[in-house]
Amino acid sequence: MGAFLCWLGVRVLEMHRVLKPSGSLYMHCDSTAGAWIKTMLDSIFGRRNFRNEIVWLRKQESHNLGQKQMTRAHDTIFWYAKSQEAVYDIQYTPYSADYIATHYKFSDGRGRYATFPCTNETGGNRHYEFRGITRAWRFSPERMQEMYEQGLLTQATPTSPFRYKKYLDPEAGVKVSDIWTDIKGARGQERTGYPTQKPLALYERIIKASSNQSDLVLDPFAGCATTCVAAERLGRQWVGIDLNEPAREIIQQRLQREVTASMAWGEIVRTPTEPPKRTDGGEAVSPELRVVGRRRKVRRLPVSEIREQLVISEGQRCQGCGWEPPYSDYLQVDHKKPRSLGGSDEMDNLTLLCDPCNRHKSNKLTLTELRAGRVEDGRMQATWWADKGRWQ
Repeated sequence: MGAFLCWLGVRVLEMHRVLKPSGSLYMHCDSTAGAWIKTMLDSIFGRRNFRNEIVWLRKQESHNLGQKQMTRAHDTIFWYAKSQEAVYDIQYTPYSADYIATHYKFSDGRGRYATFPCTNETGGNRHYEFRGITRAWRFSPERMQEMYEQGLLTQATPTSPFRYKKYLDPEAGVKVSDIWTDIKGARGQERTGYPTQKPLALYERIIKASSNQSDLVLDPFAGCATTCVAAERLGRQWVGIDLNEPAREIIQQRLQREVTASMAWGEIVRTPTEPPKRTDGGEAVSPELRVVGRRRKVRRLPVSEIREQLVISEGQRCQGCGWEPPYSDYLQVDHKKPRSLGGSDEMDNLTLLCDPCNRHKSNKLTLTELRAGRVEDGRMQATWWADKGRWQ
């Protein structure tokens, strides 16, 4: 246990170092080392930044009834914020039919509603008479009159204290607590065979709760890429790390199957193999590869084939910074001149970029402008050396 905590501790220190003030860390564990991990997280993040100990019921059925202990059916997720600036977007679960029937028992022309007391049993400074009834009220006289005029107050009898109506909002729901029983373990087509795979719905809830669109999500123990897939689906940037070689193969296969279809830059397709006929007597134009929108009903060309052709013509290197990755899959297809600036979708306007160069270039710079520009990250400045073909 001591060796494990030392191994994990230095990594958590690095996670804390790179985390933004608005960021959060979620540590998923079981009962084996949960108490020790929380003590370690308290010392690194500070007890004030502890948010919740989330209990996730990972299986509903019981298997260990014959053993001399209770069934272990839950995992623990420790949530720590980097600071008081941490993002949190309240999550909701839909109302159940039983909850609606129990709590929203009344209805009128506006819909179903529940009633709550307008009185304030603790007294305070709102003790006054309202429409013949003297009580300590929760609301000011002006607010009570406003609700009365809007038809939001009701009485059981003419002498009963007023109660206010709260109508059922079909878009709302029950606020998510720190006990999660509504998310089942990964099953069916979602299963990859990875032994510790978690369901997508679990990590989607975490990502939606503690990040905004285009934020960066890091999973330093990516496993079978559940975090990466969830972040991509929710429009976040993401980084996944895993040293396990089988995990690398599963990650590549899963991303290709579940994420490629959602990539924003479009789909690569091939024009008809037979050259179009010329009507002016000239030679037929050779077929070309091009990028088109998703609505065009043409045959797709796999991304890997486009990448292979660019590797043959340009080499296996990023055309922005000159980096030569060990695998061509690390390179992304991009436009030399963005379409937003009038660039075409023809093959001669496509190139290969690494992820940092592609994000820096975005749809605002041409490839030439990217190479000629300067990059500042607070520690160094880098410029493109045309004669050396790399960043210096």
